Amino acid sequence: MSTPNTSPTTTPETETSAPLFPPGLLLIVAGAGFLVALLHLLTQPTFGVVGWGGLALGVLTLFVWVIMAPEQAASILTGRSAQYGGTAIVVTTIVLVALVLVYVVIRNFNISQDVSNFEVFSLTDDARSIVRTLAADPTTPPMQIIGFFSAARASEQDRISVLLDDFATTSGGRISYEFIDPDRQPLIAERYAARDRQFIIVPLGADGEPQTDQAQTASGSDQQQILDALVRASSSGDFRVYYPALRDAVALDDSGPEGASILSTELSESYGWTTTEISLLDAENPLLTPPTPAPDGAALVLIGGSTPLTAEELTVVTDYLNQGGDLVLFAGLNPDGGPALATDPALSDYLFQNYGLRFRSDIVLDLNNAILQTAFEFIAADFPADQFITREYSNETDSLLFSLTRSIDIAPEALPNVQVTVLSRTTPAGYARPDSVLLAELSPETLAQTPEDLTGAIPVAAVAENTQTGSRVVLFGSTAIAQNAYRQLDSRGVRNTDAARRALFWATGYDAYRQIPSLELVRPEQVPLLLTDTQQRTVAVITLLLLPFGVLGLGLWQWWVRRERTAA
Repeated sequence: MSTPNTSPTTTPETETSAPLFPPGLLLIVAGAGFLVALLHLLTQPTFGVVGWGGLALGVLTLFVWVIMAPEQAASILTGRSAQYGGTAIVVTTIVLVALVLVYVVIRNFNISQDVSNFEVFSLTDDARSIVRTLAADPTTPPMQIIGFFSAARASEQDRISVLLDDFATTSGGRISYEFIDPDRQPLIAERYAARDRQFIIVPLGADGEPQTDQAQTASGSDQQQILDALVRASSSGDFRVYYPALRDAVALDDSGPEGASILSTELSESYGWTTTEISLLDAENPLLTPPTPAPDGAALVLIGGSTPLTAEELTVVTDYLNQGGDLVLFAGLNPDGGPALATDPALSDYLFQNYGLRFRSDIVLDLNNAILQTAFEFIAADFPADQFITREYSNETDSLLFSLTRSIDIAPEALPNVQVTVLSRTTPAGYARPDSVLLAELSPETLAQTPEDLTGAIPVAAVAENTQTGSRVVLFGSTAIAQNAYRQLDSRGVRNTDAARRALFWATGYDAYRQIPSLELVRPEQVPLLLTDTQQRTVAVITLLLLPFGVLGLGLWQWWVRRERTAA
């Protein structure tokens, strides 16, 4: 008996046709779409057409895959594949979604933290103080920072924009910025004589138009350079420093260790001042015949000088002061043992009678605060908090370094219309010996304190102001306050150059004309981590793409392998 054939017959209506392409290909397309959307979200300021297009592609292809392969879609949620590979996929997806959400929150709320050693991408506390002061000053015009960057430096431009955003935010909108491609807009680059990777800071007029004639250049993207250019561009007024060429005097154009060119350069480049060497006996001496129009402020600066002024030169100086002029005097020595410029009896008598202070012919020693076991060099503080020159200094962390220093004699009774303030003193252990003794023979015996010496907290820096004439005088007992050699000690709290600059600000009235703090930014002494553009891109690819999506890919691969085994 034959067995009937029970196998179903296949007809064209019941035959299942093979798909045109593998359904798994749709998963790859969906993943690519989601990847494009995610990259667009992470790299662009707003989620635009490209992001929505990638998201739509991913959702659509994923939907088509579910229709074409329902068994595969169902197996993801059931069976052993869901217990193993599916769990890895879900966990990885949750982690990625959480990272994206954290990134979006941080970006939308403008939360940032500069982890670079030198705060390359954000303003330091000192810089913020300067920017806020500039913004609060009513004389400061709105400022614009123009960065010239070609298309080849787009990545560098993106990094710098973070710092410039901080400038704009800290200033309360008084500072804005824009980037210009010098290759595409050569006329603008030519107008400012700007090169690629250079910054131009330009003040804006009342109509919002840039005042190109007042534009200043910052050679780099360092915030110190940009701050210097901002101050120069925003500065208004004509302020001048006059210094005569005298015997053994420290010159403001001398760039050697004993010179004072750093002080002069900072005044001119950071504040727009003019420093001019003059002759006291010149017929066109600006001390007595101010230029037309007269400057907003000017001061005579005498740094050192081994011999007294002649009678004619002293008359020029005293006439200038009697007419309301200003003087900043740094005392020097006469190596021959006679009177120096600062201790000349004629000049000393004039200062004592008209301002209530003068230099003594001695040398101050303070062995308790001596530097490098050198008897003639010591640090001093005791700063008054209500005087502009020293009000930003701390007695605990800041100091002035004096070398071969004269003591200052203060009149016991105040003169009419004259206010005297001591800026700095030695410790109570300080004492002063006659310079004739020390300059004649230096030995342990001559250095030793005697009962005849001046002792106690000895004044070594002081100021005086005649409130009737407006004349101001600043006395420093040492030329070291202005000399280049001591500028490098600023990072250790030695404020010599800053004190000399602020003394000129106070003497000329610039402290009231422009409320500007110190521009010197204290930076941590650390070794920076430097990466090239290629290395930075490599780090970005590894951290943003390879690590998260590599983990996701391993999860997908593990799920697929287990699915194949389960099906077998």
